[in-house]
Order: sequence, then C-alpha cells, then structure tokens
Amino acid sequence: MPSRDVPTRILLIRHGSVGGDGVLHGHVDVPLTAQGRAEAEALARGLAGEPLAAVYCSDLCRARETAEILARRHDGLSVTADPALRELHMGRWDGRPVRELLVEDGERLRKWWADLETFRIPGGESLSDLSARAVPAFDRIVARHPGETVAVVAHGGTNRVILFRYLGIPLSRFHVLAQDPACLNRIAIYPDGNAVVEAVNARP
Repeated sequence: MPSRDVPTRILLIRHGSVGGDGVLHGHVDVPLTAQGRAEAEALARGLAGEPLAAVYCSDLCRARETAEILARRHDGLSVTADPALRELHMGRWDGRPVRELLVEDGERLRKWWADLETFRIPGGESLSDLSARAVPAFDRIVARHPGETVAVVAHGGTNRVILFRYLGIPLSRFHVLAQDPACLNRIAIYPDGNAVVEAVNARP
C-alpha cells in the first residue's frame, strides 16, 4: 500500500505533429506525419527510463499512435484509450482552416475568441464542456494508480484544461499556455489532493 506521502506522477503528453497549420482538427481523426512520428520516437527515447505503470490516451489516432510508440519502450505495457480524453469538439468547424472560417463564419468565430470558456461551437463544445468530460476521466486514471507513474497522451486543449485546474488559471486564458507537439508536462498528485506541476511544455 503506498505511503500517504507518495504522489501519483502523471506524464501528461501532447501527441506529435499532424500538419495542417491553421486547421481546427478537433475530432477529425488525422494521423501523425513523419515529423510527428519522429517527435514521438524522440519522446519515447527520453522517457525510456521512467517506471511507467500504465499508458492512457485519447482514442483519436494521433494520440493513440504517439502512446503506442511510447509504450513500446516499456515491455508488456498496453495502451488504454479513453474517448473522454479527446480534443475539443469543433462541431461544424472540425477540419476547417481558420482563414476560411473567418470569411464564412467570422462573426461566430470572433464570439468564440471573446468567450472561449462558455461559447459552444456550433455542433461542438465549449471549453467548459471539454473540462467537464476530460477532468473526471483524468481523475479516474489518477485514482487507479496511487503512488505510481502513468503516461497520459492527449491533445493541446485537453492538456490545458487539466493543467489549468492545478495552476489556478481560468479557462478564458486558454492561449496563455503553450502545448507544442510531443511536449511533456509533469504533475505530482498527492493522496490528500494537493498537486505540484513540476514541468510544462517540456522535453524529457
């Protein structure tokens, strides 16, 4: 049984590059590019010495592929996919370039930028909606692994709402925190619920 002083250590990771700069990928199931796979391999090499007990990911293939590359460095680990860890659902904007949306749906796009926390994208989600599904999923993972080290591979938006919870940053400041492709965030979560964010948007 773990000590009350031993934290669960979460390696919260963003998937590798998928290309399409300026495109709102959301729930579109785009794969990693060659660059994205190379980024995931570099991440996996850097984390090869971590005592991982489990690897979790979003069920979108860009996150799953990144997670599988990571898990291969840890013998016997399978990857558990959870749809609740998906990126923000962009609804009718899924897969669309921002430059096109500015012309076709500019008024709503500007309303979204002005109210990221509560504005619900047509047919999709608000950041509050994303937080309401992703944070409980994250909490379930933490609860399953007291005192262990676990990798969670998700998305820029998903990672931000999880990190903002521990950093005390409001969702309205969504863009204040960078999440580069294949970046690493480290969170130590103690049994009493206190947490320390040890690294953000880092490399191993």
